[in-house]
Amino acid sequence: MGTFTPNYQLHQWDPQDNFLRTDFNTDLSKIDTALKNLLDQLGEKANQSTVNDSVSGLQNSVNGSILGLQSSINNSVSQLQASIANLQSQLDGVSATASGRCRIITGTYSGTYQPQYINIGAYPQAVIVFYGVNGIGVIRGQSSAFQSLAITSTGFSVGVVEGSMDNINVSGRVYLYAAFV
Repeated sequence: MGTFTPNYQLHQWDPQDNFLRTDFNTDLSKIDTALKNLLDQLGEKANQSTVNDSVSGLQNSVNGSILGLQSSINNSVSQLQASIANLQSQLDGVSATASGRCRIITGTYSGTYQPQYINIGAYPQAVIVFYGVNGIGVIRGQSSAFQSLAITSTGFSVGVVEGSMDNINVSGRVYLYAAFV
């Protein structure tokens, strides 16, 4: 009687051995099973390789998207910073213009019922005069029609207009004013 191969235990006959068809069938079945297992393993490795390639491609795509988003965000941040700097520059310009052009001088005067001049040392663009918390208020600009308040080159004058509702020089009252120069 012959021997068997070490890996798959296939028949190996000696020259004097008689062999049977069942021996061939058994050996062919073993070979078929071994080849099928080998093919399955190759398929699994091929599938794993495809998965690995897909994962690698996906990682590259994600990394590219992240880099694109980072670049887009950086550009947006740069544009926003430039806009903020531009707005700050404009605000600084407006502030410098306003601070050099407008002051408010405030004070009080006592009514005399006689025309009087209030010297503030500057030429006002507008004057607001009021009496008390809920009392009379008069605003006079360069072209206002109030007769009892007139703007002068160094302040303003108040007078009395008989029967007028805008009397801002009643004797004994203290009036507050704000002059915009």
